[in-house]
Amino acid sequence: MDHLTEEVGKRIAARLEQNPAGCIYFNPAVTISDPHPCPAFFRLVKKEQARWCKTASESIKNKVRRKVSTWISPAVVYGDIDRYHDRALCFTGILFI
Repeated sequence: MDHLTEEVGKRIAARLEQNPAGCIYFNPAVTISDPHPCPAFFRLVKKEQARWCKTASESIKNKVRRKVSTWISPAVVYGDIDRYHDRALCFTGILFI
């Protein structure tokens, strides 16, 4: 839980090195992939995203979650887009198509 963005980032980097095709969704709990953007893939992504959001809300206090708007990536500082990516990696997940 201390390094959510780093762990997800490592999985993304490892997957991208494999030269993947299709759709891939990453969040701190799961990685889901499918060769085609089909309805079943998006249903599974939505289910796993909701499951992770519930886990995160039970594990991370409200006060802490409200403060994430001020998070800045320690690795790269280019502005607001880094905060968006960090929050997405920690909470909503990231989808590559």
